[in-house]
Amino acid sequence: MAYRFDAGGKSIVISGDLSYSESLPTLAKQADYLIIDSGGAIEEGKANNRTGKSKNRGNKEHAHVNLDESSRMANEAQVKNLVLTHLNFNNVDEVATSKALKENYSGSIFYAEDLMTFPKAQNNTNTPTQITKKAKNSQAPNFEKMLKRLDTNKDGKIAITESKGKLKENFDKRDANKDGFIAENEFGRGK
Repeated sequence: MAYRFDAGGKSIVISGDLSYSESLPTLAKQADYLIIDSGGAIEEGKANNRTGKSKNRGNKEHAHVNLDESSRMANEAQVKNLVLTHLNFNNVDEVATSKALKENYSGSIFYAEDLMTFPKAQNNTNTPTQITKKAKNSQAPNFEKMLKRLDTNKDGKIAITESKGKLKENFDKRDANKDGFIAENEFGRGK
């Protein structure tokens, strides 16, 4: 399943878990952003699994595109920016993954993070590593944004029960005084 949103002269296509599909490139044709499952991303220190040949490959319950499939669909759709989401581990080898994707796809590549935002699409000729570093450095969520989205009881701090994603995974590193909450002065810890 995938959705396309067109507004203000920009377009974004968001897909769920999938295997190779001829219909996704049609839906995503010339989109500014294609947000896609990253089941084939390469983990740091691990061998490359670009072709995704595994026992589960034919099982639709384990339908994740590999790097070859996602990059081919992005190339066929001629999308400007490919955003990998649903990363299966925290230590993605972005250099190796980007290199594998660039075998079929020449646009910009981003690695999704919780609360990540994107600037207006532009023709970017930087290397994948430069693009990724720029996106991470300039688009990192700040405490105020995190607090607005996660502080359900409006007490001005984020409890472990309110945290999600990477913030939850790194909660202990950020909670300097070990009180079970992250306050603004603790937010920069554990990056």
